[in-house]
Amino acid sequence: MSVKRTVRTTTGSCCNSVSHLFETNKPILKKQLSFFRDAGYLVPHHFTTSGIFYVQKKALIATGSFKTTRISVRCSGLTCADKLDEFEATLDNAVNS
Repeated sequence: MSVKRTVRTTTGSCCNSVSHLFETNKPILKKQLSFFRDAGYLVPHHFTTSGIFYVQKKALIATGSFKTTRISVRCSGLTCADKLDEFEATLDNAVNS
């Protein structure tokens, strides 16, 4: 059984939207992007070469810098909660691999 090491924080932002922040126990690295590709996320090369963590899957977009422990996530739609849970599981697997 794996131990969850990712903390999710939700805060209000402008225009009645919500912002999500995921904080991990280890920094996210470029080599861990394969976990997101394998899970069906779009991982644009130009962000990666610029040192920016960026993954997208439908209406979920996650951004941050490599070697940081904080990832900002925007999500919209009726299934946002499910998308956030899926992202969190993928992130946890990636940083703890």
